[in-house]
Amino acid sequence: MTKKVLILKGSPREKGNSAALAERVAAGAREAGAQVESVYLHSLDIHPCDACDECQEKGTCIIEDDMQTLYSKISSLPRGLSPNQTASVFVRLSVTESVDQIPPRH
Repeated sequence: MTKKVLILKGSPREKGNSAALAERVAAGAREAGAQVESVYLHSLDIHPCDACDECQEKGTCIIEDDMQTLYSKISSLPRGLSPNQTASVFVRLSVTESVDQIPPRH
């Protein structure tokens, strides 16, 4: 079975240093036989989580934004993906907003 890798690029500089590093990671993953997809988060319209807990009741986020297109990509990844609430001044807002909306897997 082919491994899947999803790279979420959160820097506002689409061709910056972070993007170059992400591309090197992607190239290495491809060389190892993985199927790689990169998503440039800064170009997406992703709203912050409003802690309504609807995802806990319905199993999916009710916020209608560009995260909807990412859910199928994220759900196809191995169970090893376990994003947690991220609060850091060192993480770009586009990354935290997207990670905050990923429902937990049990």
